[in-house]
Amino acid sequence: KLIGDKSQWKYPMFLNHEIIKKEKKVIIVESIGDMLALWDCGIKNVAVSFGLDLSSALVSLFMKFDLEKIIISFNNDSENNNAGNRAAKKAENKLLKHFDPHQIRVILPTHNDFGEMSREEILDWAKSHE
Repeated sequence: KLIGDKSQWKYPMFLNHEIIKKEKKVIIVESIGDMLALWDCGIKNVAVSFGLDLSSALVSLFMKFDLEKIIISFNNDSENNNAGNRAAKKAENKLLKHFDPHQIRVILPTHNDFGEMSREEILDWAKSHE
């Protein structure tokens, strides 16, 4: 559900939680647009943070999934104010309280976000980080 406090949202887990559990890997993105760009390329082990803060609800869910790899892929704002880059580091620090360092990676999109990348660029990005 997407009603109420967004810090409690776990989107799109009602659609892809079994995929994430099976793959033991999740890619965290900032927006639904980023998620849809990945889904259009067949990458469905995605969670949306709805902004630059990683909610405790998502962290708790990830802990239940017994994940082997968590990829933080917020917007690559290096050309602008670096907000996504700083937020990715903050999310990594939050996850490090519950996961080992080898489980967490910050891997930003090659452009500002996945919506600005072509299908081929997204697939290359995903393949290089398997």
